[in-house]
Amino acid sequence: MADDLVIDLDTLTLGDLEEGERIAGDGFRAALEQSGSPTMAALVALVYIVRRRAEPNVTLEDIRNMPITMIGNVRVKGAGAHANPTSVGDGKIEGVSSRA
Repeated sequence: MADDLVIDLDTLTLGDLEEGERIAGDGFRAALEQSGSPTMAALVALVYIVRRRAEPNVTLEDIRNMPITMIGNVRVKGAGAHANPTSVGDGKIEGVSSRA
């Protein structure tokens, strides 16, 4: 069953942002600004940052090995968020670029 991923920009720490940039480079910033489609690297970084809050022992490799069907809609809320959820579950990737 796919779980929706909710990213609350207001709860991200400076460390979260730094980690996201380390993992995904400039694609992470573009994903947060929602300027175009997020890269897969940015999606991995966002899932990792959100998931490790609930599961502190989760690793980046755990996230990279996660089947895409485990993720439903990606919703960004908080300051500067736009109402454009990205659907990635059910084997479909809509609005997500395969650029790394």
